[in-house]
Amino acid sequence: MNSARKIGSTAGLQPIERKIQAVFAGGLAALGVLGAVSYFGIHQLLVQSAWAEHSRQVIESMHAVMASMADAEAAQRSFAITGDEAFFEPYQRAARECSEGLRSLRALTADNADQQRRIDALEPLLADRLKRLSELIDLRRARGPAAIASAIVVDPGPPGREVVRRAAGDFESAEQTLLRQREGLARARGQLAAAVLASGGVLAVILLSVAVVVIGRTFNSARRVEEELRSDHARLEESMRQRSDQLARINESLLENEQRLAGAIGLNAELERRVEERTAELQAANQELESFGYTVAHDLRAPLRAMEGFSQALMEDYGERVDGEARVYLNQIIRGSGHLGELIDGLLQLSRSVRGELRRDRVDLSAMAEGILAEFARGEPSRKVSCRVERGLVVRADARMMEIVMRSLLGNAWKYTVRTPAAAIRVFASNDGGERMFHVVDNGIGFNMAHSDKLFQPFQRLHRQDEFPGIGIGLATVQRIVHRHGGQIRADSSPGQGAEFCFSLALSSDDFARTIHDAENNASGRGQPAGRVADLAGAAQGESGQPSGGRA
Repeated sequence: MNSARKIGSTAGLQPIERKIQAVFAGGLAALGVLGAVSYFGIHQLLVQSAWAEHSRQVIESMHAVMASMADAEAAQRSFAITGDEAFFEPYQRAARECSEGLRSLRALTADNADQQRRIDALEPLLADRLKRLSELIDLRRARGPAAIASAIVVDPGPPGREVVRRAAGDFESAEQTLLRQREGLARARGQLAAAVLASGGVLAVILLSVAVVVIGRTFNSARRVEEELRSDHARLEESMRQRSDQLARINESLLENEQRLAGAIGLNAELERRVEERTAELQAANQELESFGYTVAHDLRAPLRAMEGFSQALMEDYGERVDGEARVYLNQIIRGSGHLGELIDGLLQLSRSVRGELRRDRVDLSAMAEGILAEFARGEPSRKVSCRVERGLVVRADARMMEIVMRSLLGNAWKYTVRTPAAAIRVFASNDGGERMFHVVDNGIGFNMAHSDKLFQPFQRLHRQDEFPGIGIGLATVQRIVHRHGGQIRADSSPGQGAEFCFSLALSSDDFARTIHDAENNASGRGQPAGRVADLAGAAQGESGQPSGGRA
């Protein structure tokens, strides 16, 4: 019955895969719809903004026409009073600018029949006014100041100016009303576009969160099936051993039971074949699940890049036309896209950590740790961290995977000692019951062991994002790599007292020889094992303490 349940569990991965595909298909479709709506809203925002700018240009042109008319009147009055020909050239220039401005207004409002009619009413008034000013100038030249004074008494002029100003005021009032309408539409379109973009970002984050939860549960289910299968295999091997002993004793005492022994051997072969078949099925299911997780994370990049790229383009090309609230929404979308990209990278790294062939290279962990710490120091030259690495930490392991392990553990130690005045990091090895343990110890912020069950869970963190940045994937990857090497990893810490992570690997011939050598040194009383370390707080101050257990 247990075997049938495990076969059913393996087959049950297919419906889970179909559910994941359905979730992502629906999410991508929703993102597509939101993208189309967002594009339409942004296009309408730009159109309305352009029309609002057009209205402002029309109003400014009307102001320029009236200013030119005022300049012409001022120049005419100066000429009438003084008779100085120097004022005639400013009058001509102002009259010319007035006519040109009126033609520019007619071209700008060619699409507005109402404004064209107002210009038709304003144009003869301006022409009459300019004609009257020109007649007064000619009269001043021909007959002198007395004649111009008589002409002004007969036709003083202000009523004509008031008619022109009222006509211009009607034109400007209509354009101001149109400007307010267009600005209101532009604001509404901008808010709609920003809201749609923000909704798309939230939907993308929710989609990834759902995918992470579903994939995590699937991985956990696969691990449980694998552990149960291994347990059944161990029990089966023990049963086979006992059965073989029993059959051997029966064969020695009773030759007539040879046929029964042959039947038992055949049964054992059948059981072995079934175990091999189930193991192959489980491995195939794990490979398919890992490949699917990698593919899902990879396919998320295309819509994410599109969302982030269009947001950046909108900010760079039209940033001056977008109001403050919309700019805040766009910045939130860009930051959310960056965080989503980090989550995808973490998911890909987690997938890669359990894929590929496991190699057994000769890896110098001491040199690797020194190189990584030197890289961190170059990246933050202002930090002063005491880094002590034990020499000769050589193992047989996959060099690429051990690079990931050491970079993650040392990266955490470097990150969580940033607030420690005398920061210190130690890397060393110890022997624990014949098993060689590798330690990474710091005197940083530490953590509460009551929450240690979250340490090695993907995307689980013990500190807030605003305190220490990260995505919570490093230690989960480290645990999977260590388990692939046949080892174990554990952590010990207290708040404010630093942290210690120690892990083991499957013992190779080099490790075995080193363990025997250390045991002989301990037996002869020649000192403490090389893997023991002094208290980190004292080490950071230059003190020489006795070796301790490396408590973080």
